[in-house]
Amino acid sequence: MALLHEFIKEAEYLHCKISGTYDNVWESVSLFRELILQSRCSGLSKILYDSRDMINYPGATERVIYMSEIIDQHDVYLGFGGTPLYIAFLGNEDLIYSYSPGLDVAASRGFAAINTSNLQEAMTWFQDWPAESGSNGGKDTDSLKIRLAN
Repeated sequence: MALLHEFIKEAEYLHCKISGTYDNVWESVSLFRELILQSRCSGLSKILYDSRDMINYPGATERVIYMSEIIDQHDVYLGFGGTPLYIAFLGNEDLIYSYSPGLDVAASRGFAAINTSNLQEAMTWFQDWPAESGSNGGKDTDSLKIRLAN
C-alpha cells in the first residue's frame, strides 16, 4: 500500500494529512513536490505535515536523504519566486524521537522546520512566522509544475 495524502486548507496553514504505509524515500519526495504546488496555489506557506496515521517509518539514512531532497526542491521553488515554507512535521513519538538527523540537515541549510508529536506545539511554532497572504500573488504556477516534475 502506498502513502495516501489529503490537503486541507485551514485559515492559517495548509494541513497535509498522510496515511498508509511508508515504502520508500522517493515516494515521499514526490509527495513533497505536490505539497509545494498546493502551498503555492493556496497562498499558504505554513505547512502542517501530519504523519500520525502513517504506518512504517523511514530509517535515519532515508530521513537525511529526504530532508536533503526536499530542501533542494524548496530551493527550486524559491528560485521561481516562491515564499519560504515553514513546515511542522507532526508524527507519533516513535517517528519524531529519532528524526533529528533530518533536522540537523535542515538547520545547516536554513530550512525552517520542526518535529513534534504535539499539535499545540506545532501551532505555537507557526506563530513565530509571518502571517499568510491568502493568495499565490499571481505567481506562475505552471512553469513551477514543469520544473518540479523534472
